[in-house]
Amino acid sequence: MVTAINFAVRDFAGGTQHGTVAGETQGNFIQVGSGDAVSLNLSRASVVAYEQQGSDLLIKLVDGRTIVLAGYFDAAAGEQNHLYLSSDGEIVEVLVDETGNGVLFANYGPVEGWGKWSPLDDLRFTDADGVGALVVAADEPAGQAAFIPGLLGGFGGAGLAAAGVGVAIIGSGGGGNGDGRVPPTVTAQPVMTVTTNTVNPVLPVSGTGEPGDTVTVTIGGVIQTTTITPEGTWVVSFPGTGLPPDGTHSTTVVVTPPTGDPIPLTGPGFVIDLTPPEVSVVHGTQSVNDIENLAEYANGVSIDGQGEPGAAISVLIGSHTQTTTVGTNGSWTVTFPQSEVAPGEYNIPVKITATDPLGNQTVLNDVVVIDTVPHPITFNAVTSDNLVNLAESGSGLVVTGTSTAGAGMTVTLQGVVQTATVAANGTWSVTYPTGTLPAGEYTATLTATTVDAAGNASSATHDFLVDTLGAVSITAPVAGDNIVNASEAAGGVVLSGTAQANSTVSVAWNGTTLPATTNAAGVWSVTFPATSIRGGTYDTTATVTGTDAQGNAATASHPVRIDTETAVAVNPGQAGGDDRVSGLEAAAGIALTGTAEAGASVAVTFEGVTHTVQADGTGHWTASFTATEVRAGTYSSTVSVTATDLAGNTAATTHTIAVDTETAVAVNAGQAGGDDKVSGAEAANGLQLTGTAEAGASVAVTFEGVTRTVIASSTGAWAANFAASEVRAGVYTSTVAVTATDLAGNTASTTHLLNVDTQTGVTVDPGQAGGDNLISGAEAAQGIALTGTAEAGASVAVTFEGVTRTVIASSTGAWTANFAASEIRAGTYPSTVSVTATDALGNTATTTHNLTVDTQTTVAVNPGQAGGDNLVSGAEAASGL
Repeated sequence: MVTAINFAVRDFAGGTQHGTVAGETQGNFIQVGSGDAVSLNLSRASVVAYEQQGSDLLIKLVDGRTIVLAGYFDAAAGEQNHLYLSSDGEIVEVLVDETGNGVLFANYGPVEGWGKWSPLDDLRFTDADGVGALVVAADEPAGQAAFIPGLLGGFGGAGLAAAGVGVAIIGSGGGGNGDGRVPPTVTAQPVMTVTTNTVNPVLPVSGTGEPGDTVTVTIGGVIQTTTITPEGTWVVSFPGTGLPPDGTHSTTVVVTPPTGDPIPLTGPGFVIDLTPPEVSVVHGTQSVNDIENLAEYANGVSIDGQGEPGAAISVLIGSHTQTTTVGTNGSWTVTFPQSEVAPGEYNIPVKITATDPLGNQTVLNDVVVIDTVPHPITFNAVTSDNLVNLAESGSGLVVTGTSTAGAGMTVTLQGVVQTATVAANGTWSVTYPTGTLPAGEYTATLTATTVDAAGNASSATHDFLVDTLGAVSITAPVAGDNIVNASEAAGGVVLSGTAQANSTVSVAWNGTTLPATTNAAGVWSVTFPATSIRGGTYDTTATVTGTDAQGNAATASHPVRIDTETAVAVNPGQAGGDDRVSGLEAAAGIALTGTAEAGASVAVTFEGVTHTVQADGTGHWTASFTATEVRAGTYSSTVSVTATDLAGNTAATTHTIAVDTETAVAVNAGQAGGDDKVSGAEAANGLQLTGTAEAGASVAVTFEGVTRTVIASSTGAWAANFAASEVRAGVYTSTVAVTATDLAGNTASTTHLLNVDTQTGVTVDPGQAGGDNLISGAEAAQGIALTGTAEAGASVAVTFEGVTRTVIASSTGAWTANFAASEIRAGTYPSTVSVTATDALGNTATTTHNLTVDTQTTVAVNPGQAGGDNLVSGAEAASGL
C-alpha cells in the first residue's frame, strides 16, 4: 500500500493550507500560486531528482512516484516560490536553479530543529518520512550512477552551497571488491549555519567506509585528511581559514586502505561564497553627504545604491521597511512614502541589509538626514512705517530681516539684486542706492531668496508703499460751472477735492484760508461762508496745499469766477419810441427790447404772456409779441422782465407801456349857441365848433370846406373857430366832419349836422284894414289887426302909431298884431307900420307898411231918429231901423 505524502502550502498573504498527495486514489498535483511556500513531508533521501517542465517543478521520488508543483516557476516579479522538505521535526529549503534541458541544479538549505520559534513552524512536519531510506538507483536517464539522495546543502545564511549538476549529489567509487569491505561513500552533512557574522565558518565533508581507511579530501587545492572511524564514518572540516577561495569547486575524495589501492571518489561540487554581498549607498544617507530636502521629499524618501546583482535589499527606517532586489546592473533603490517618514529637520537611523541568494548578509547602519524645512525669511518694516516718502527715497534704502545664521541671501527690489550673509545673530541687511525706487506712488515688492545646505529653497516677499509724490486736487467745476453766482455765494461755497488719505489740507481762496483733512478715501471738503465772498464780478484762483501723512506736499490751483450780480433793462421809448402802443402798432405786433448780460436768458412778460429770449453777444435782447397777444383797449401795461445770466444770477425790472389801440372824438351837441343852428348874428361873430377827444389829440374840424386843426386840452375838450367870412350865408344844413388823432396815433372820426340860418324875412300883408290899407274910424273903433308873414315861430315886433306889439309867427309863418281902438289915434293921417321879425336864431328882418288912418268924417244924424224921437221902439226895431 502506497502511503500518501503530507504537504503544506503557505500563500503570499501568510495563510497556510494542509493536504495529502500521491496516495492510492490521489493525484500527484499541487497547484502553486505566486509567492507560495510548499513543504513536503519528505526527507532529502527520498528525492531522486528535480526537473522543470514548462512552469511546473517535478519532484521524482525514490519509490518511482512524481509530485508535480504546478506553476512553481510562474511567480510574479518581486515574488518568489519556495520548496521545503520536512520530516522528524527538521526542515530544509530546496534551492533549484535551471541548468538547461529541464534538469535542475539543486541546493539544500540548513536543517532546522526545534528549540526556538521559527517562521517555518507552520511548514514543519514532525512525522517521519514514509517513502523510504537510502536507495541506490542505477541507470538514471541522465546516465548517473549510485545516486546518494542526501545532498550536501548550502549553509543557508552561511552562503555555502553544494552545486550538483543533474539531479542530486553524484558519488562514484570502485564499489565492493568481494572482500567484505564496506564500499566508501561521500555524504553531505551540513552541521552548522554559517553567516557572514560567524567567526571561523566550517565546511564539513563526511562519508562512510571501512574503518581504518585514510580519507583524503581535496577542494580547490586545499587538502584535509582523516581516518574512517571504527563506526565506519569519517568527516573532515575545512575551517574558514582553510577554505578554498570563493568560487565553484569540485571535490575529490581518495580513500586509501592500509593495504591496497586508493579508491578515488567523486565528491560533490561546491559553490563557496563566504563573502558578504557588496552593498553601498549612492544617494540618500548621511554617509554620502546626502540630505533629503523638501523637493526630494515630495516624491517620498528615496535611498539608492550599488550592490551584488540579485541580492535582496531590506531598508529599515523607524518601524517601516522597504525591500528590493539589486538589479542586473548592480543598482538598487527603495522609496519610503511620506506617511512612513515624517517631514521636518532631524536625523533618523537607517539599517540597510543586503542578503545575497546564498544568504550572506551585509548590514550598513547609516543615518538619513531629513531636512524639509527651508530657511525662514522675515522682513523688518522698511523705514519706520513701511512707507518710503520722497525724503527717505533720496537717502538710499536699507532693508533688513532675519533668517538662519550663515545663510546666503539674495534680495531683489525693482530689478536690483543685492546679496548678504545672515549674521550669527540671525539678522541680515542690504542697502539699495538712491535712485533704486522710481518716483511715484505705488506698492514696491522685495523678494528674498536663500537655499539651505539641504538644497531647500525658500523665498519671501515683502510689500511696502512708495509715496514720493504728494497729490492734491480741487474737484472741478466749482459750484457746478466754476462760476459762483449770488445765490450760491449767499449759501456758502463748498470747495472739495482729493489728496492722499489722511492728508492735512489748506485751502486759500478769495483772501480766506481754511483748513481741511482728508478722510480715509482721500476726499477733503471745506465751506467758504457767504461773508468771505466779496460781491461783484471778478476772477479768483483757489489754491489748495496738501501734506500727506508721509510728509509729501503738493499744491493745486483752480480758477473760479465770482459773479454775484447781473442787470437787465428795458429800453425807453418802446413801441415806436413813445412807450405807447397804438392800434396800428399792435396790429403789426410789438417788439420789446432791452439789455442784459451777454448770453443771459431773459424772460419778458407782457399782458400775461411770457417770452424767453437770450441776450446776444452785445447784451441786447428782443422779445416779440404778436398782434393777438396785445390786448385791445386803452390801458397802462406793466412789462416784467427777469434776466438770468450765465452764472445763474437773476435781475428783474419793469417797464410801463401805454397801450392805446383806440381813440374817440365827438362834437358837442348844441353848437352855435346850443341849438346846432347858426344864426346870422352868430355867423357874423364867427362860428366856434366844440367837442371832445383824447387829451392832447389833434382834432381836424372841417366846416363848409374849411378845416381847422386843434389840440384837445388836458380835459379832452377842443374848439375850432371859423370866421364869419367862412360861414356861408344862407339857410342850409352843413355837415361838420371831425377827425381826431390821439397821441398814440389812433384816429377817430365823426360828423355833426349844423343848421345854418343867417337870414330871416318878414312881410306885412297888403290890404290892411279891410283890404284897403285905410283904417276907418269904424275900423279904428273896432281896433285893427295888422297881419303879415315871417319865419314860423319868429318874434314879430309890429309898431303902429308908437305902439309896438310883439307876436309870434305861427307855424305857417303868419302873424297878427292887434291894436286896440284906443291905440289908434283918431284922425286922418298916413301911418307907417314898422315890423321887425326875429326868428328863432335871432335873425331879424324889418319892413314897413303904409296905412291911412281916417277915423273921422263929417256926418250928422238927423235928430229925431226912429221916428224922430231917437227912440226906437220895438216896432221900429222889428221893422228895422
